[in-house]
Amino acid sequence: MVEAVVTSVLEEALRQASERIAKKITEGKRLTSTDVIILLDQMNKRMEAMNESLNKRIDDLSASLNKRIDDTNRRIDDLNNSLNKRIDDTNKRIDEINKRIDEIKEDLKLLHQEVSRISRETGDDEIRALWQSATALHQNFYENWLPPDMVEGNIRDLTFSTAKAGRFPVCQPEASSYRVQGCVKTRA
Repeated sequence: MVEAVVTSVLEEALRQASERIAKKITEGKRLTSTDVIILLDQMNKRMEAMNESLNKRIDDLSASLNKRIDDTNRRIDDLNNSLNKRIDDTNKRIDEINKRIDEIKEDLKLLHQEVSRISRETGDDEIRALWQSATALHQNFYENWLPPDMVEGNIRDLTFSTAKAGRFPVCQPEASSYRVQGCVKTRA
């Protein structure tokens, strides 16, 4: 309690001395060494108070920025995790599609082998030529690279007699599975 009273009395005395010193300075009077010491002490206290105030503001700003940085980093991590999951899911789908493409390529290879076998066994090379016309028409359906006269010619070539068409074995696919029964591998 006594210290608080002494401190406030000293502060008031220093304030009044500072006012006297300021008045001397404005009047252009010479300062004593005591006046200079008091003036420097008061300036030092004000600088310390400003320094403490600035340090507090800097600490508050630093804490606020650190919180924002942490929030931003958390958001980036969340987005990164989400993006990585989507990339992984997409890669899985691509792998599944590639696997299916490989299966279809194998099926197509078997289909071509079967047509080749039928042509060889029957001795009818026209079957192979007609098959090539049919595959060209199928591919052209998606890619549209054949000129119209070739499309018409291939369609004419494929219009063959019922007797010739009757020489192809009929495939009997089982439900939801592949089956080869003396013919081309098919899918139900």
